[in-house]
Amino acid sequence: MEILVDREIHRSEAAFAPFGHTRVFDGRNLTRASLGAAEILLVRSVTRVDEALLGGSAVRFVGTATSGIEHVDTDYLRNSNIQFADAGGCNARAVAEYVICCIYAFAAIHRRAVHELTVGVVGYGHVGSALVRCLARLNIRCKIHDPLVDQRQDGPSLGSLEEILACDVVTLHVPLTQNVPFATRHLIDQPKLALLRNSALLINAARGGVVDEDALCRHISVCPQTYVALDCWDGEPSPQPAMIEKAWRATPHIAGHTFEARRNACAELRRQLADFLNISRPDTPLEMPPRIDVDRGTLSEVAEILALVSPWHHDPRAMLALRHAGKSQRAADFDALRRRFGGRREFSGYVVARAGLDHDTVAQLDALGFAA
Repeated sequence: MEILVDREIHRSEAAFAPFGHTRVFDGRNLTRASLGAAEILLVRSVTRVDEALLGGSAVRFVGTATSGIEHVDTDYLRNSNIQFADAGGCNARAVAEYVICCIYAFAAIHRRAVHELTVGVVGYGHVGSALVRCLARLNIRCKIHDPLVDQRQDGPSLGSLEEILACDVVTLHVPLTQNVPFATRHLIDQPKLALLRNSALLINAARGGVVDEDALCRHISVCPQTYVALDCWDGEPSPQPAMIEKAWRATPHIAGHTFEARRNACAELRRQLADFLNISRPDTPLEMPPRIDVDRGTLSEVAEILALVSPWHHDPRAMLALRHAGKSQRAADFDALRRRFGGRREFSGYVVARAGLDHDTVAQLDALGFAA
């Protein structure tokens, strides 16, 4: 049995060798012809999976090492009796930590304690709920907006989208949908942007297209005090130069790219593939490297410590350089940056010495999950 695996999936060939003959491919360049006789196809979000790709092929199982599944025509797979598996929730912690880094950096700029901020969370799925739990541990007030979630007495505070947009920080965690109830395509458009408070922070670590970027560019031109952190882009992997230039924090779709998230996704695909084939799960473990000691020197603020473990912080102009490239080169450079910045660890993978830190800082590091 032949298995096609995106080369960027964790351990790619080695992880799936126990199931059959594995062959790797470049996720953005997979074609119908290159499928060959493969029966198993394992992809990431950069590969569109539909009838144009799979029609007439031998593929009978498709797995995606992602939480989002907008790149997969699940109706076609179901109607064609092709089994489908995703890795929902595999990177929830990673994305939540990306947002936390943005919030701390934003608070530091405004010389405010994070617990003084209000955070509006749009979407309460895997990522949104993970973020809300983290915010609660930090005593940061938050509200959520998700029309698919019922208000529960013991749950988070729900609010209308208009109420959410009035928060200090607005962070998006919804799938990209259209032509369905509660569609999210351009959910944040010009009228919604007008509801943001002065000097608000808007974070999109969900999907490109959830924000109307043309409207956002116009809004920032009129309200330059607006802070925008973008990790997902309309037109990705070739984001529009104007949007790159206007973003406060621009990153190449790496919010969910940690070692732990990639490992989780691989493990989940191996589990579901084993179940599909009705065989024993591989006994070859997926390695977990040792924790990394953080040399914080004299740094004592949480925001400063978070910056040390945020790879994009060390080269903030990397994304800005993309705006000068042509569309095709910009796409290639975007993917190169994604690979370069995509190997960070989650907070639990770092050891931060507590000596010399005040009680409040230690409590925040513990709440964030850093090892001591």
